[in-house]
Amino acid sequence: MEEEIIVPLIVFSFIALIVKMSLDFAKWKKTHNSQSLGAASDKSLGVSELKNLISEAVMQANIPLNDRIAELEDQLEMSRKSLPEKEPLKQLSSPEPGDD
Repeated sequence: MEEEIIVPLIVFSFIALIVKMSLDFAKWKKTHNSQSLGAASDKSLGVSELKNLISEAVMQANIPLNDRIAELEDQLEMSRKSLPEKEPLKQLSSPEPGDD
């Protein structure tokens, strides 16, 4: 006798739960849509702020790289200065008179 009551009770509870969840979602969606309409004018400001934040982050991330590149360039210049001067290349034969 109890099994005859339990099965419809489970089915009814499941249907009620689905209806309640759909109503809660509709309420949540309506609330968030009304808030986003008020914030629609701020979207362009948010985009420009985001661009500024990204450019600042990129500049900050590049500072150590730029420093390292400058250091390597200085090392290259110093190593080039320490190398002996190259002598001009000598030609093995004199150029032909008509090769100018």
